[in-house]
Amino acid sequence: MTNSLERIFDSVLKALEAEVLPRLDDEFARGQLHGAIELLGNLKTRVEWSTARLHAEAAARLELASEVERLLGDARSLAPARPEAALDQPRVSSAELEAIRERLDHWLGEVLRFVAAHRGDLGGRAAEVEAAIVAILRAELKAEVKLTPPPRFGEISRGK
Repeated sequence: MTNSLERIFDSVLKALEAEVLPRLDDEFARGQLHGAIELLGNLKTRVEWSTARLHAEAAARLELASEVERLLGDARSLAPARPEAALDQPRVSSAELEAIRERLDHWLGEVLRFVAAHRGDLGGRAAEVEAAIVAILRAELKAEVKLTPPPRFGEISRGK
């Protein structure tokens, strides 16, 4: 469940311009911040998520979607329809992969709402569907944590 790069860049740029820049009194530091803002603005139009990673995430969701449909069994016809998603096309862009992942995430949310509303009819299958979805989310979170550098809380709190 990753934020879009555009949203991340926009949030960082807005924070730097609206919150940090007005609080800098040092002329040199202000100049450096303007340089960083310009650099981030240029990177925003040139950077995209790794297609290999997005492809793996989308493929895992498609595999999960098949498993969820199998677990739903006959109730599948009453459940939200799974969105179309084709990963076998050559040269699928990161934007297309991100959109596929987002559509599948939305569908999984709809499936969870369906399962909650029909828990009595689904019996033990409800818990199995929920467990399958939670398992993939946990695995992704663990992978995300490995990619995230350690926080700099000390430097942040001291302002150094």
